[in-house]
Amino acid sequence: MSTGCNLNYSYQSNFDEPTHGLGVDLGLSYRLLRHPLLGTHITGLTFQNIASFQFDKLDRRREATQIKALLHSSFLENFIEMDWQVDISDLVKDAELFTGGQSPSLEWDVA
Repeated sequence: MSTGCNLNYSYQSNFDEPTHGLGVDLGLSYRLLRHPLLGTHITGLTFQNIASFQFDKLDRRREATQIKALLHSSFLENFIEMDWQVDISDLVKDAELFTGGQSPSLEWDVA
């Protein structure tokens, strides 16, 4: 099992009103199987923008959270590889960030 945490720093010039912020990402991966005939199988889960803060306002930023689940499999000593990934975006979203009367919606993607 492997775990990870990223601390991200952001700077935006924002038309002469710069903003600074921090964000936190978390990840987890686990090797399910490592076998000469059945192959190697690794699964993982990442959480992006779990927490994000703006220095200027000392308030939580309104960044959308994204979750990714993945499966990586390789067979015949890495001769054949297969990847499967599911992304779910805009989990924590603020309707004020959408312009033109648009309403926020949950986005997803499978690759």
